[in-house]
Amino acid sequence: MVCQVAAVSVGIVQGVPLLDLDAPEDQSAEVDMNVVATADQNLIEVQGTAERATFSREMHDRLLDLAMAGIDELCAAQTEALADVLGEVESLRGKPRRKAPPKDEASVWGRPE
Repeated sequence: MVCQVAAVSVGIVQGVPLLDLDAPEDQSAEVDMNVVATADQNLIEVQGTAERATFSREMHDRLLDLAMAGIDELCAAQTEALADVLGEVESLRGKPRRKAPPKDEASVWGRPE
């Protein structure tokens, strides 16, 4: 499986859902969640903790939606930053790899002394 992946943190700080918590926000967050997903919105990992207060299923869903929006932004930035390289990879797909001649063990490991 080859796919584009991104990860973000989200949380609730002073009752407000936030994307990409900085260190002070992370330390004071009531809820902290990490989300890893693919560009096509398939989840890889969701890990959330009620650090200082419990949170509702509705807030969980809001945080997850916020995280997925952030992942969309990151994937778009990745695609833009890697456009030239990705184009080169696509042009090489399907082409046979060059085969190097087999090496004997002595040439790989050296001759015993």
